[in-house]
Formats: sequence, C-alpha cells, structure tokens
Amino acid sequence: MSRINPKKMKIMKKFMITTMLVAFAMMAQAQIYVGGELGFNTSGGKFVPKTGDEVKDPRRTDFSIAPVAAYQFSEKIAFGARIGFDRETTTRFKWSGDDDRKDVTTMFGLGVFANYTCLQFGNFSVLTEASLAILFANGKRKLGSNTDDLWKGSGFGIGITPVLAYDLNEKIRLICQLNFLNFGFNSMSSRTPANSDDKEVENSFGFNFNSGNVASLNAITIGFLYKF
Repeated sequence: MSRINPKKMKIMKKFMITTMLVAFAMMAQAQIYVGGELGFNTSGGKFVPKTGDEVKDPRRTDFSIAPVAAYQFSEKIAFGARIGFDRETTTRFKWSGDDDRKDVTTMFGLGVFANYTCLQFGNFSVLTEASLAILFANGKRKLGSNTDDLWKGSGFGIGITPVLAYDLNEKIRLICQLNFLNFGFNSMSSRTPANSDDKEVENSFGFNFNSGNVASLNAITIGFLYKF
C-alpha cells in the first residue's frame, strides 16, 4: 500500500478549506429575488354622426405577464430566468353583418439573463442586462362561430439592455428596462397559413433606438423584485 505524502496532504487540506470558505462566503452574500411584470392595455373609440348610426372603431386589448426569479451571485452580478405570456386581441365590430371579427395573437417565451451593476447611488442603481430568450407565437381569427388558424411561428433573441433599479426598502426593488436602447440579434420563423409548408424567416441585428420606440408602449418594462 502506498503512503500518502504528508506535504501533499497538507496542500490538499488547505485547498479544501479555502474552497469551503469561498463557497460559504458566496452563499452568505447570495440573495434570491422573485417578482415580475404585469401589463394591461385597451384602446378603442367610436364615430357618432349627427344623423345615422354610430360606428365603433376597432378595439385593441393587450394582456401580458412575466414572472421573474433571480439569484444574486455577488455584489454586482445576478443571474435569473423569466417566463413571458402575451395575448393581444383586435376586435372589429360588425365586420360581416352582425358578426364581429377578432384577431388574436398569443405569445409565450422563456428566457435567461445576467445582470451587472454598473453604477450605484444610494438606493438607485444602473445595470446592464444580457439575455437569451426563445419565443413561440400564433395568430387566430374568429368570425362568428368560426375560428381559423392564420399563422404560427417561433424564434429566439440575444440582447443587451440597460436597466434602472430603485430599492424601496430592504425587501422590494423596482426595475425599469429601457427596451428602446436594446442592442441585439433576433430571428423569427413563421408559416402563413399555419399549416403551410412554406416558411418565412426574418432576422434583425443592431441598436434599437429611435423616437418612435421611445413613445411606444413596449419602450420600457416596469416590474418589481422581492428579496428573500
């Protein structure tokens, strides 16, 4: 039986102790966050003539929800994941006789991200978020009692987005993603109609900034995180 070298044993012992201390330090500093974003928007109107019947404008309704979980790996770095669901409905009243037409777009996405804290002033922080996400979507049209599958698609995206954060207290953090300053690559593949063998692929790459983006509803995403 070979004998273990006492010098090597001592080195191994120091290595194990150092590794355990580093692991305990990381665990002591680590924090778990949960939260998410919730959105709802509806718009519409009508034209009321002096004589005759009123005419309703199309009504658009959008609902979105995105639960988030994050792990504070160190003082400046955090890793996390989010699930996103979005459903948008456009209703055109009395499109065919007395039947309304509804165009419904449904999207479901999964994503992972890493945050790096660049600047911190008291409770206010500026972060950079790198993310990777996959998306599945489809479109349907309802007219009366009939429902048709219009299209379906899937895609993925890689991006870098600035994030503003404000700590209300030790437990709650408000976050604001500046999506109009996003830089990244997106690829979307779709089939129209949904059962078609033909596929359309759209790719985009670059810096997503213009005055129209700032004014759009998706220009920023506001949410919160709760720290355990």
